[in-house]
Amino acid sequence: MASIPESRHRIRDFISDLPPELSRLILSQLEIQDVFMCAAVCRAWRSHTRVNDSLYIPHLLRKYNNITHGLDPIPTRANASQELLQRFPHLSASSYFCNPKSLRDLALRDVRLQRKWESGIPWRKANLNSVMKHNDVIFSVLVDQVYSLVVSGDRSGGVVFWSTRTEEMIKKLNLAQEPSEDVPAISPAISAMALKDDHLVIGTWVCIFC
Repeated sequence: MASIPESRHRIRDFISDLPPELSRLILSQLEIQDVFMCAAVCRAWRSHTRVNDSLYIPHLLRKYNNITHGLDPIPTRANASQELLQRFPHLSASSYFCNPKSLRDLALRDVRLQRKWESGIPWRKANLNSVMKHNDVIFSVLVDQVYSLVVSGDRSGGVVFWSTRTEEMIKKLNLAQEPSEDVPAISPAISAMALKDDHLVIGTWVCIFC
């Protein structure tokens, strides 16, 4: 039997052989999912991804700017790490991003949430209409981070306000117009919702049932 060349017994770990600065530079060019895949290769590579929180700043900054639509940017001279750790928990009415231990922890939560979203498997067993507060199909959902609310609107003009803390309904509105002898029933389907200062702006399209 032919012997395996000794050079093949040991696969060279080029990341660990390089100076730490070059190793971090190489890892910083990867997508965030690839960084976590590298961390699963071996202990040495995992240590590179754990000791260097700056690897996760570009990904988290892009995510932050996408969520805020660039309306509340982090100042250039500010400490990006501290700002991200302080601001991220307030981006959602959910507690999913609360109390992150590090930027790596924050990025890992985001990657896991993205994978759950892409797989179609909810990370929480939640159904806005499980208690049948809506009488029709839900068309639009809005999250209010300031007041910890979720607002849902349906095809028949129903608008329901939910508390993210108690997961209970707070208030229910119905924008549908009651029919009369001369006017048919008008059902404004809630197609979109947005927050403007302290006001809730609702976009609708109308279904007329004769």
